Amino acid sequence: MNETSPNASPGSVRPSALGLIAPTVMALASTAGVLAMYRFFIETGVGQEMDSLGLRGATIGAWRVSATAFRVLDSVSLPMVTFVIVGVVILALLRRQPFVSLVAVVVLAGANVTTQVLKRLVFTRDNLTAGSPNWGNSLPSGHTAVIASAAIAVLLVVPPALRGPTAVLGTLAVWAIGYSTLVGQWHRPSDVVAGLLVSGAWGFAGIAWLRWHSLRQPPALLRLPGRAERSTLLLVVVGTIGLTIAAVAIGMVWRVTSATASREEMFIAYAGSTAGMFGSAAAIMAALLWQVSGTAVRGTTTG
Repeated sequence: MNETSPNASPGSVRPSALGLIAPTVMALASTAGVLAMYRFFIETGVGQEMDSLGLRGATIGAWRVSATAFRVLDSVSLPMVTFVIVGVVILALLRRQPFVSLVAVVVLAGANVTTQVLKRLVFTRDNLTAGSPNWGNSLPSGHTAVIASAAIAVLLVVPPALRGPTAVLGTLAVWAIGYSTLVGQWHRPSDVVAGLLVSGAWGFAGIAWLRWHSLRQPPALLRLPGRAERSTLLLVVVGTIGLTIAAVAIGMVWRVTSATASREEMFIAYAGSTAGMFGSAAAIMAALLWQVSGTAVRGTTTG
């Protein structure tokens, strides 16, 4: 991705245009993922049934966690988003990287505006099955997009040593809010993953923007911290396990209808949905961590 400049100090790099390829491809893949989620889970009867199974399964034992879930949902508010934006800008300015703060704010705002536009103006839903809740389109999840985009914005501006922990905590936060919307019967499982993918698309686009900007800058120090490498590996492993469990669950309840599903089948769909949401969050945060740790921006070191 980068070439060492002969006139630069040891450890500094001259960014290459080839570095734009990976985050751009990932942004496009995330965008395609959102469209695929819509095409399958909203426009096909099988997808709607599977979503409904996961949603109905979430009511099993929900009384044990519903109070906590609603407290988590109530924490997502305009003051919280404002606090994150202000914090991101201040941290980036303290690190003498005003352009990074601009990119982070654009990523956060873009993800949330895109989510609302898609949900309210672009995507529509016709109930294709009797078991599908008749509350209209709810994909992508706005709550998930808020938390995911906030985690990505923070990931872009924190010092390199904090990137790994930030990605791990961001994964947990995204899963917590997604799981809470499922238990609270606010969103279907596909809504959560779609909200995460929208935020991921903007995050990868932001990284590509940073790399494009760095092409015009003097060489900057680029270093992949060991903690970020370990965190990336951890998230990849967790993401693989979560997505594998989700795939197995999908296979077990494939073609099962919510009207005739047993309690065990609904629980399998619920467990698979929960694992899939966590696996998706871990996989996307791992990819973002990997890409942002390889991005050099003039100022203080960012990678």
